[in-house]
Amino acid sequence: MNTIRTLLMLIIISFCSSAFTMEDDDLVTIIAATIDKTKESPESKATIEGIDQDNDGIRDDVQAKIDQEYEDNAYIRDHSRIMARKYQDILSGSLSSAQVNQRITDIDYQDSCLNLNGGDPNAGIKFVLPNVLNTYQRSKVYIESIQTAAVTSGRPSYVACN
Repeated sequence: MNTIRTLLMLIIISFCSSAFTMEDDDLVTIIAATIDKTKESPESKATIEGIDQDNDGIRDDVQAKIDQEYEDNAYIRDHSRIMARKYQDILSGSLSSAQVNQRITDIDYQDSCLNLNGGDPNAGIKFVLPNVLNTYQRSKVYIESIQTAAVTSGRPSYVACN
């Protein structure tokens, strides 16, 4: 609520006050800074894959949460992004069973490395998974995908981080 109030005040001040001048670029910067990018929009939540405006394979709200949580730890941030991208691949529904199993193996590997080297016991799967699978439909698609992959191609392999 404070964000909306602040935003409205800035708009009113910038357009109604002759004593206050603000360039359009300044207003856009202020508006962008007040929008919480970690909150997923209803439009994004309405779909399995959500919204990924920069087409990097990570849903925008998940990427913003990772970036915010680990802004000072590039190692955890990078591994978390890789994991999020792998989960999104599975949710896309375009992978074969063997590819789903490979993504699971990759996620487990990234998580193993974070547990070994990351220094944050709440990083990795504990942070990424609930943010990616934040709706019933996404969780259902994910579970169905990994079950089908296990039946069709067997269980995924596990490779520990060295």
